[in-house]
Order: sequence, then structure tokens, then C-alpha cells
Amino acid sequence: METFIKEDSALSGIFMNVLQGYLVVPVQTEMCERSAIRLQEQILERVKETGVKGVVIDVSGVTIIDTSVAHVISDTAKMASLLGASTVLTGLRPGVVGALMDLEFEFEGLDTALTVEQGILKLKSLGSSIEKLDVYIC
Repeated sequence: METFIKEDSALSGIFMNVLQGYLVVPVQTEMCERSAIRLQEQILERVKETGVKGVVIDVSGVTIIDTSVAHVISDTAKMASLLGASTVLTGLRPGVVGALMDLEFEFEGLDTALTVEQGILKLKSLGSSIEKLDVYIC
């Protein structure tokens, strides 16, 4: 399954793939807040359509993330959680992390990993933790 986003030139070329049961969203371009909101809508629609239990948002191709875009990414993770999907943000560059720290921005409640592969592994471990929790609750 693959979705190609055509609606916004800043988002053209972004393919969302379902890989190992998780939605992988590779962002390889800078985004403004409006583009980030459009991407958010697409991600949430795909989560709803596919029923995936996890989303990996890979920003390894992004060199600048301002606080408004960071807020949208953080909100996207919270919204996906309400739809039953955990989110992991991957590929943050050291310069982006430093800039966000200088602006005192924190991705509260959002897991991170260095690579998409590590993000998928983290989602798998989160899923198995939830399954174990369900067993203990019963």
C-alpha cells in the first residue's frame, strides 16, 4: 500500500508506505506550518483507513524545523494515538535538535529514534508492551 501526496508542492514526492504493519512517512523537504497541517491530515486519514498501530515520521531529509511545524508534528502523534496508533519520530539532525532545544521546545510524549528501522523496532516493542499490559489487566 502506498499513497502519493499531490496536493501541496512542498509535499509532492512524499510517499506513505505501510511497512511491516506500520505507516512510514518519509519527509524529505522543508515544511511550513500549512504544509505540516496538510501532511497531518493525510497521516491521520491513512491511519484511519489502514488501521495501522504505529506511524514512523522520518524527517532525515529536513534541515530546519521551526516551532510551529514541531507543534504540528507533536499534535499529529497525539491525534494518531487517539486513533490507536503510536508514533515515532526518526531522523532528527543534530542541528535541528540543537535549534529546538535553544527554543525550549520538547516533543512531549513522542518517542524518537535515529533511523526508520530503529523506529519500527521501537514501535514493535511498544506494541508488545501494550499486549503484555492487556494480559495483566484481564
